[in-house]
Amino acid sequence: MQDSQTLIRTAYDLAAANDIPGWVNAFTQDGTFTDMSTGVTYRGETLGDLVEIYATAFSDMHRELYRVYTSISATASLAHRMLTERNSGQRPSSTSFRSAVACSSGMVARSR
Repeated sequence: MQDSQTLIRTAYDLAAANDIPGWVNAFTQDGTFTDMSTGVTYRGETLGDLVEIYATAFSDMHRELYRVYTSISATASLAHRMLTERNSGQRPSSTSFRSAVACSSGMVARSR
C-alpha cells in the first residue's frame, strides 16, 4: 500500500497525463473530488469529467505539488499545489491552491 504522499502525487500525475481511467481508479469506490472553484462534486465515472474539463479549458496546464503535509494517522493530508497555464505568446499564469485530501485503503477517498 502506498503512503498518502505518494498516493496523492501519483493521482495528480495521472490527471496531468490525462489518464482518465487511472485517475478514476485512484479513488475509492465512493470517493469524491469537489472542485472548489465551481462547488461541483465529482464521483465514480464522473471523476473523469473533471480531467476532461480542465484539459479542454487549459490545454497547456501544468500541475505541481510543492508540499504534502500528512497527519499522524496518515489518513488526512494537505497538498499545496500550483497550477500554471501557458498561453502562446503570453507570460504563464499561475495560481496556488491548498487541497484537503483524505485517503483510505491506499486510495483517495475525498479531495477538495
